[in-house]
Amino acid sequence: MREPDSKNALIPVQTGALSRQGPVALTKRGLRDLITEEGAERCVRKGKELWEQERWFEAYTNFMQALELNPLCAEAIFYIGCICWRYEEFYEMSGGESGPWANVPLKSEDEENWYLRAAELGFAEAQYELAMVLYGNAFMGNPEALEKAYEWLCKAAKQGHVKAEHRRHEVDMDKAGKKFAKQMEGHVRFFGGEDDPVSKALSDAFQKSARRKVM
Repeated sequence: MREPDSKNALIPVQTGALSRQGPVALTKRGLRDLITEEGAERCVRKGKELWEQERWFEAYTNFMQALELNPLCAEAIFYIGCICWRYEEFYEMSGGESGPWANVPLKSEDEENWYLRAAELGFAEAQYELAMVLYGNAFMGNPEALEKAYEWLCKAAKQGHVKAEHRRHEVDMDKAGKKFAKQMEGHVRFFGGEDDPVSKALSDAFQKSARRKVM
């Protein structure tokens, strides 16, 4: 009788990251992957605890350890993006060149790239934060970022992210307001003309509404 291949032998497992899926059969390689994933999750949980305690550098080391165990750990990637956003603050608070952040290979401008990595992995909070960064870029003179921001906002909202849903509603209302104001402006010109005081007042009111910022 043929002996089973020990390298690919099936091992029944019900634990940790996959426990919600019920008993499963994994190869030894799959079991190693599972253990690695669970290790990454533990590092993220510890990192989040330290983050809440404002122990920023210790949190950073835990998130980086999570990524060493699982390079596709979206939540750890997201938190590294958050650290990039506040990197200069952490650097100065800890003593600058003599502090623990001096040798950390991060930059404040890397924030968007880290958020993008986590967003592409489907992490809703990263999708929302990326949308906010892109909206900021749009208002700073990069109008091409506007549609991308809206797309990420919609993706986050679709996953039930409350803030993203609220923002998306505001953006939709703003778009509708601008479209309506433009239609009314044409209507005023056709019927009343710009010299008519009532028509001019209506046109000014709608244009003011259209310029309302949602961010």
